[in-house]
Amino acid sequence: MLKKNSVYRVADVFYRRGWRWEQDRKTILNDAEFKDTVMFDYLTEKRNEGDLKTLGKIIKRHSEKNQYPQADRNHLVVHMRLGDVMDMQRKERCMHRHDKFYERVNVKSLPITKVIIVTALHFGHNTMRNRFYCTPRAVRKSWQVIRDFETQTHEAGLGLEVFSNENIDKDICFMASSRFFVKGQTRLSNIIASCLDKDSQVLL
Repeated sequence: MLKKNSVYRVADVFYRRGWRWEQDRKTILNDAEFKDTVMFDYLTEKRNEGDLKTLGKIIKRHSEKNQYPQADRNHLVVHMRLGDVMDMQRKERCMHRHDKFYERVNVKSLPITKVIIVTALHFGHNTMRNRFYCTPRAVRKSWQVIRDFETQTHEAGLGLEVFSNENIDKDICFMASSRFFVKGQTRLSNIIASCLDKDSQVLL
């Protein structure tokens, strides 16, 4: 549960989106809290905007340096965007992103032994516009998405785990190490998909 993640919003900072990306970049670069993060290194090392090649190298470096957990080669890693999005206009897309998943994705043709959901109940806490605060409805709907996918996964004969950390860098590095990756309804998923190894597959 990230109730007040007002600064380290990776996709907004990377793509320069939203009302406060400039302010947040300055905070990441100047606040000691963010000194050893993926985005601090990216902002200080990037050669141009949207430098995915440099970001990919930084993610691998952080994985090794911090010995972050890596995805098993036979695990399906599923990214889910949950939290404040359940109170936004695109809530329907996020809620139904994984509906009838195993009917649309032929997992049986792959050497998948387990499914790992990577997510957090993320709330942007935008004090500049007084938006995206944590609400009981958003929390309830987020858990509904997880439980629905859990039911689907068990019916498909697969085990399910959740990988979720307050340290978003740990989640990013885990997803970027996956061999089989399922994107969520989020720009962060697009970033991760671009940083996967060449032999990895994006399934949805």
